[in-house]
Amino acid sequence: MMRCISNRWHLAPPSGSDPRLRSGPRLKSGPHLGSDPPSDVGPPSEIGSPVPLGSPSVFACFAFQSLDRYDAEVAAQPESVGSHAAENLRFIRHAMERSSAFTAIPGLGGVVMGVIALAAAAGAATQPTGDRWLLTWLGAAALAAVVGLIMMARKARAAGATLTGANARRFALGMAAPFVAGAAITYELWAVGTFTAMAPTWLLLYGVGLLTGGQFSVPVVRGIGVCFMAVGIAAILTPPGWGNAWLAIGFGGLQIGFGIHIARNHGG
Repeated sequence: MMRCISNRWHLAPPSGSDPRLRSGPRLKSGPHLGSDPPSDVGPPSEIGSPVPLGSPSVFACFAFQSLDRYDAEVAAQPESVGSHAAENLRFIRHAMERSSAFTAIPGLGGVVMGVIALAAAAGAATQPTGDRWLLTWLGAAALAAVVGLIMMARKARAAGATLTGANARRFALGMAAPFVAGAAITYELWAVGTFTAMAPTWLLLYGVGLLTGGQFSVPVVRGIGVCFMAVGIAAILTPPGWGNAWLAIGFGGLQIGFGIHIARNHGG
């Protein structure tokens, strides 16, 4: 037997333990079912008489409680779903974009770029004037850039990625700023006729570009940037005539060595 007390059901004492219960099951009205109970029934904890579990009053009491709980849940649901669904989707999308690094750095492309740099160093060493030395290196840089972009696009396409994704744009932006600064400084150095300062400038700024853009790529790219900066510092500390050799070591040797490493460990 159970009692409905303030929308809660309690086990009733067995029949016969109280003379008041021998007359059969009776349902005392609670807060939701009728008038207040008589004053001679006892304390509030004993209000109500036992009723059978199959009685219609039992189902009525449970129905009131279920309807109240259902109304509260339905009222809260639109606010919860409507106000947070779009925000949660944006958070998931941004998290997925940031969790995937830009891995389309070409390993074999880096090897080809290094070979181009070695050929440029050999050709620039034989040029009679500073202008022709500069044109040799600028032509090699343009050719290497085209090769790098083609190989990067091929690697991204093979991996099912694009060069317009969020991390690809961040990588390009990190590389672009030092490259623009290097072009401006190169023009100024050419205008004043100081060609010997170009080699350390190119090496340092190329290393800075790899270091900043590499924040959105695999860690080896940042390692390449640090090595280029070290070679650039070495070019500053050594005689100016060694600049061409340091360019061959940096853009030639480092590119080939790290290109082979990337091709073996991160794909072509």
